[in-house]
Amino acid sequence: MGDCFGGMLAGGLAGGEVAVGPFLHALELRTIAVRIGNASTLIWSIIGTGVLRLSVGLADLAEADLKTDVSHALIERVA
Repeated sequence: MGDCFGGMLAGGLAGGEVAVGPFLHALELRTIAVRIGNASTLIWSIIGTGVLRLSVGLADLAEADLKTDVSHALIERVA
């Protein structure tokens, strides 16, 4: 995979756990997961907390594509 690397980001949404479902379903460039251990881009919710974890995978995914997808999902969630 050359010089690829991944990273992890965790945070919450305004609206707490109620906002998590609509946000997850508005994303396109991810897999909703219950655990990590994969080289793919994954996102999952820590049940009962409203906290999301995004694990950026090793796939050849443009940074702009991921930013656009997350931005779009945030807009969809509040619409």
